[in-house]
Amino acid sequence: MLAPHASMKKELIEHVRQLSRLRFSKEVEERLVKKVTAIMGYVERLNELNTEHIEPTSHAMISSGPSSGNLREDRVILSTLASDILSVAPERDGASIQVPKVIDS
Repeated sequence: MLAPHASMKKELIEHVRQLSRLRFSKEVEERLVKKVTAIMGYVERLNELNTEHIEPTSHAMISSGPSSGNLREDRVILSTLASDILSVAPERDGASIQVPKVIDS
């Protein structure tokens, strides 16, 4: 697979910019093109790797080695009831816990 031309990268950045309704200078756009170029180059290098004899994984912690099984089994357990939590809240309003305002609007 050939690396996309710089114009394609600029088109991609422009498309994403429009979708996200962002505005940035030509200087920022040039930096983004360089970063996208580096990322795409890295992905190209990854695509060239021979992974024929590497077993696929679905989770980084799951393996067939001695450390397999280090994740707990999913099971239904009782959890704290909302009423228990509300009963120890310093201030509440019905089913809500009141907390001090931290953001001025």
